[in-house]
Amino acid sequence: MSGVAPQYGNGMTRTKKDYEGELLGTSFSDRCKGSTVVKCLEEGRMTPPDGPTREHLWRMIVMCYNMLPDTSRCATLSSESGVSFSCDDLKDSFSKLKQDLIDSLPGLVAPKVSEILKVSQEENGSGTSRSIDHLAKKPSPPTPVKRYVNIKDTSDEGATPMCEEKWTTVVRSKVEKALKNIPVLDTSVNRKHTQLFFETDDDLKEAEKALSPFLDVTPVVEKQKKRDPRLMISDLDQDLLNKDALMDAILSDKNEGIKRLHQAGQAINVVHVNIPGKYAVIKVAPEIRTMIANNRDRIFLKLRQHIVKDRFYVTQCFHCQRYGHVAGSVYCPNKDKSPTCAFCSGDHDTRQCNAKKDNDLGRMKCVNCDVGGSKEDKRYAKSHPASSNLCPHYVNARGRLMENTSGVTKERKNSYLTRAWEDLKVKRRGGSVH
Repeated sequence: MSGVAPQYGNGMTRTKKDYEGELLGTSFSDRCKGSTVVKCLEEGRMTPPDGPTREHLWRMIVMCYNMLPDTSRCATLSSESGVSFSCDDLKDSFSKLKQDLIDSLPGLVAPKVSEILKVSQEENGSGTSRSIDHLAKKPSPPTPVKRYVNIKDTSDEGATPMCEEKWTTVVRSKVEKALKNIPVLDTSVNRKHTQLFFETDDDLKEAEKALSPFLDVTPVVEKQKKRDPRLMISDLDQDLLNKDALMDAILSDKNEGIKRLHQAGQAINVVHVNIPGKYAVIKVAPEIRTMIANNRDRIFLKLRQHIVKDRFYVTQCFHCQRYGHVAGSVYCPNKDKSPTCAFCSGDHDTRQCNAKKDNDLGRMKCVNCDVGGSKEDKRYAKSHPASSNLCPHYVNARGRLMENTSGVTKERKNSYLTRAWEDLKVKRRGGSVH
């Protein structure tokens, strides 16, 4: 196929490297002075006289990939950018040039384009390539749900939440016996409720049947709600280190977008104020988090701006040093035993540890890695205390917390895990982590 190669607005000819850069996310923004991909395409308006050239195929690939999954807009954008063929035309061109085109694609993009060009005999029976629009029709993943039974304590006064003491001393052993053949994902016991979680509907029904003869149980299936984002605001003025005063300042006219969303019913509240550290933690609805992110993570308070940071506080028990519960909780496996030191893993309170007071690194040992870790973790248990944010158990716990927080993308969670594991490797080799 012949044709005129697309050009920049200033007359410079586009090269294959420019298109490869776009496909890899680096684009040619320097030459186009930071404009978007579509604007750059508009600057290079060219219509080939003899049909689409290889360069125009590259151009259409860039547009379609940038618009996925809403590929129906490709045809509209193609006319706006000066390309004279639609996604259907692109499909026909792919059928002629697909193998040659795939061979010239960067490695990161080739598998995705191969999927677009895949022939599905079952779908059309013609042996022709499927339209690029099939990617937009992929079913969305099912909404996560949680299945559990609520257990209540019955008396003459009616059903009430079961206290932890009765659950531990009387009920738990009976439940374990009744559910000996039914898998239980987790158990939640506190002042508000006693809940047993199950993976499947069948397990839930079987559990209800097994527990009903001697307990007041209610089966529940509901959508799994993610945790609202928490944000930390640092370096606060002294008169803002108060929950009410800080809320009034956040919802002032200086933060009009936040105020408008709050008035529309989106939640925001101050959950913690640290006076010595001069910082506060706020919990916000996902929509408010997006609003703040679009404002470059800024909140305006009094006569200055404050940059907020996402707060992922991993709960750790200072009695047994494990994650997911606090000291004194019914979940603490060592609640009836002596405390475990976070510094040396000895049978004493961390605050009473002589090794920590003397900064004796030779006696330092993480109890989580030493007792419950892999062979690799056990080997390096003496490289950090149980309170370290480079402990593998902490890293995994924070990753789970990020995954369960609204607005945190999989890419962001994986980015944190990658950095943490790299830092851990450096630490284990005896290097310093900055």
